[in-house]
Amino acid sequence: MLAAAAKRPEALRSLTLIEPAMANVALNHLAVIRFGLKILAISLLSLSTASRAHKFNTLARIPEDIRGSNSPEEMERVGEGLKKLKRPTKAELTSWLFEAAFKTPEE
Repeated sequence: MLAAAAKRPEALRSLTLIEPAMANVALNHLAVIRFGLKILAISLLSLSTASRAHKFNTLARIPEDIRGSNSPEEMERVGEGLKKLKRPTKAELTSWLFEAAFKTPEE
C-alpha cells in the first residue's frame, strides 16, 4: 500500500502512518504537515529532554504500557534519543518502499 501511495499520491484517499518517519512520503497533505510542525515544535521548544519525550509520547499516542517506566531517568534517555533521531528523506523512503514492493519472496 505504501509503495502504491508513493507512486501515485494523488490517488490516495486515506492512510494511517504507523511510523513517524513515513510522514515524509505524504508531506503534500495538510494533516501530515501539521503533524510534522508539531514534532518540530516539540523538538525545538521543549525545555528539557524529559519534557520532549513526554510531549512526543503524547503526540504520537504511544500507549502507556509500551512506553517504559516513565521514570525521570527513562524520560531523559528517550528525550536524548529523540534529539539525535534522523529521519530518512522522502527519496530514501520511496526507494525503499519501491524495492520492498517488488522484492521476490526468495530474496
